[in-house]
Amino acid sequence: MFKNFNALTITYLKSSNSDLKPRLLGEVEIPCLESSEDFCEGCTILTEDPLITFPRFDDFHRGNLCVGCCEAIRGSLVPCEDCQLPMCGQDCEKLSLHKNFDCKIFALQLMSQVVGSSHRSTKKYRKQLYLLVSVFRCISLKSLDVEKWKLIEKLMTIPTMDEKVTCLSSLDSLDCVGEVLLTTKQILEAKTHGAYLPLETPPGHEEMVRVADTFVSLMCVLLKFGLCFWPENLGNGMMSLLYTSGRIPHDCNPNSVGVMDSYGAVKLVAASNFNKGTQVTIARHFSHSLWFIQGYHYRQTALGQQFLTHEHCSMCFNCGDNNSGISCIKCTYCKQAYMIPMDSKMICIGCNRHVSASNIGSKLFKAIKFYEYYYSQKNLDSYEKLAKDIFDLENSLSPHHFVVIALKTLYVKQIHLFKSTTDEFLKLVLKFGDQILSVLSSVLTGLSYYKGVISFCLHYAHEAYLERVSQSDLVSYHWNHMRKYMVEIDRNWCWRLSHTTLEEEREYRAMLATHYEKGICSLPSPD
Repeated sequence: MFKNFNALTITYLKSSNSDLKPRLLGEVEIPCLESSEDFCEGCTILTEDPLITFPRFDDFHRGNLCVGCCEAIRGSLVPCEDCQLPMCGQDCEKLSLHKNFDCKIFALQLMSQVVGSSHRSTKKYRKQLYLLVSVFRCISLKSLDVEKWKLIEKLMTIPTMDEKVTCLSSLDSLDCVGEVLLTTKQILEAKTHGAYLPLETPPGHEEMVRVADTFVSLMCVLLKFGLCFWPENLGNGMMSLLYTSGRIPHDCNPNSVGVMDSYGAVKLVAASNFNKGTQVTIARHFSHSLWFIQGYHYRQTALGQQFLTHEHCSMCFNCGDNNSGISCIKCTYCKQAYMIPMDSKMICIGCNRHVSASNIGSKLFKAIKFYEYYYSQKNLDSYEKLAKDIFDLENSLSPHHFVVIALKTLYVKQIHLFKSTTDEFLKLVLKFGDQILSVLSSVLTGLSYYKGVISFCLHYAHEAYLERVSQSDLVSYHWNHMRKYMVEIDRNWCWRLSHTTLEEEREYRAMLATHYEKGICSLPSPD
């Protein structure tokens, strides 16, 4: 998995700076890597191949990736004889692995079609099965070490999470710990995307489901160690699972630079000359998470059912370019803006008190009802009230919570319809626009369906700026920032979703061209 890993040493730093945000209690162990030899600028410190590579969730049913080797299929599709899933050919190098493991489960699913299930449920069921198969490839196909399964069985017998952490931290095998953590994250991600396990367990696979549930219970171990990385921004519609090296470079420690190729392999390169014993990098850390809650709006796929994590550097607590989420709900007791789920309960890391999920759900329900109500309003007085409601939600939820951002985007989108708006309205639009942009800058680094939703909403905010740009010089600075992110959106599929016809896209580009002639902006690439 690693190449040249002997050039690095894993150490743990102590951090107890109470002035840093988010505020942490007591000392925290921060994993970092130190060099065990001298390095010159430009030298490769470490290379890491993906532990597992597989199709993205949203690309799987398009049939352009081989279910065996996960490579893009260039020619015609060759369905597997037993499970009918697409393969690149009978000479696929991973054909034996697929036949011995995946195929049996998928073939079982095909038998269930005889029962008379709908086409939609069949596709969903097959996708759920593939996610489950991908998880177990991580440990049963990439590594056939029986000791790893014994470790899982041992962890299942340990009653408390603290004892699980102690068990993992006492192990000598780094790869063994890493694969358990990676598999935990993979199942966790699959579960939070609404496609965890089939509603009915296939006969003979009860043990597999039981082990999968054990991995989910180890979620807090993953959060505590913070050593895993799951890049989604691969250009070929695939996802890869890495162990450590892909997530560790950060601005507060500029000694190394991480470079990722299109298949998820990572190369860690020295950014300067440094001697043996130099701290090469600090691991990023998933320390806060938000339990996802069912949305009630008719657009609940856009506003609800999200699992958002706030990733930050373990040393300086700043979110870098690879930030993977948005801030979470504030604690109703100590007013801190971050929480962590422990043993399936919402526990605030500030006051260690349990926050009722029903209370949080009622706040989200209220916010989503706001969106549903104001979406149909067409008078200026309603949007004056919307601004006040947004400020209230910032206090009860968070300024960057996804529902609050949706309301701010709605405000920016609609306010330009009223031609008599004052400068106070415009300043508020600019403030909300900045906050929308700050969220987008952390979201666009790796696309998934909810990130596309935010980008989709931002398109309308962008048009609102275009309407106001000739009326005030205040917009110029913010317009430049908006244009920069719109160019990025323009290069990927999520921006295209906001244009249902070619005529609409041409109209939008004509609008940009008009402002280009005024010297306000430069045109994005037409590609």
